[in-house]
Amino acid sequence: LTMAELTNLAAILEGANTDAEKTDAANKLISDATSQPERIKANAGREQLQADVMVEMEALGMAAPTRSLSPSQIARLAVIMDSDRTDANKKTAAEVVLAETMPEPMPFGNSGVMQLEEQLIGQLEAVGITPPPAGSLSLSQVAELTVIFDGTEDDATKKEAAMKVLSGS
Repeated sequence: LTMAELTNLAAILEGANTDAEKTDAANKLISDATSQPERIKANAGREQLQADVMVEMEALGMAAPTRSLSPSQIARLAVIMDSDRTDANKKTAAEVVLAETMPEPMPFGNSGVMQLEEQLIGQLEAVGITPPPAGSLSLSQVAELTVIFDGTEDDATKKEAAMKVLSGS
């Protein structure tokens, strides 16, 4: 069992439930933990697990994927490769997992704020304000400008209010 599983087991045993409930919960936790492939139980690093899976896939004659795999895909591939399936079945199952598309990775940082800032730059330009460099607005400024441009005031009023926010007054 991993440290997290041992911690969960200790919490179950120390809980206020009846002995029968504790026994059922503990048995389920142990069963779930021991039914996983050995290398997942050992909490191997993602890179190591992916490397192990890639070696096994190459042994089946499969090409390594050209894109990064999600942790879920890696874990599912490990389960497939550790199964008692025939090589042909392993290959087919692995191809299904590899065919799944993943969403494009988001850039580091707060992508929601970055998207709002991009929208605000367009809105600032629309009312005749030269926007500040991308990434230079504070969260507070983004919030204030969003409220201004979501309002129903005319463009002149929005421009005046936006200039105050940008100037810090």
